[in-house]
Amino acid sequence: MAKTIVSGEAGPARLREIMSHGQEHKAVFDFGSAAHEKVLGRGAGVEVLDFPAWTTKASREARQAVWDAGGTPVLAKDSAQVDAMAEAILSNPVAGELFTRGAGSPELSMFTIDEETGRWQRGRLDFLADRKTIVDFKTSGQSVELPDWIKHSWQFGYHIQAAAYMDQAISLDLVDEDAIFLHVVQETKPPFLLAIYQVSADQLAEGRRQMRRALDLWDRCLTLDEWPAIPAVIQLSKLPDWVHTTDDEKDS
Repeated sequence: MAKTIVSGEAGPARLREIMSHGQEHKAVFDFGSAAHEKVLGRGAGVEVLDFPAWTTKASREARQAVWDAGGTPVLAKDSAQVDAMAEAILSNPVAGELFTRGAGSPELSMFTIDEETGRWQRGRLDFLADRKTIVDFKTSGQSVELPDWIKHSWQFGYHIQAAAYMDQAISLDLVDEDAIFLHVVQETKPPFLLAIYQVSADQLAEGRRQMRRALDLWDRCLTLDEWPAIPAVIQLSKLPDWVHTTDDEKDS
């Protein structure tokens, strides 16, 4: 919700629509949820459905029944893929050790109150490894090599989530103030490559700045019951800055 409300000038209107009508449930989300359950050992339950695809009425009705029961439906052909992803993570010397620490806590829900607005905040850590380390597991259909991950994580506002969860965990005395936030990111196609990235200090700082803006905007929208959208005015469309070239560049 925080990422949506600060996604642009019409972020509040987009969030209001989601709050009123919900979001479309996509099958790709189920694949990620199933991988989470396999790795973290916690969840509402993965149910394997023996259909070749979600193309028939019977398959879609069966999938909907699992959703309605709060579970995660996956196709039989995808179940082995989810198992292979989990095995790739648990056999990784760094990621495997992170997720199998004896004192770790998976799927840890947090509830705090923002001191400035008095509004409730909610968060859920994928895995609290210890007082020094929070781990978040992400799956991606794209490359998870560092340059690609930097662009992908910025696009999806993962720095906002990291900052919010870190500050909630600190305020609840779950972690020390010098704790680190790690993303374990894994490709969803063979050979299920994975990488481990620590959220940097500048990412956390920008995440905190945007989270502060999100909380203040959230409070204002709720107080006034106003959810700004795109202004009803004629605006001038321009060439993006990266299109402009100098005369020397044109000549060359």
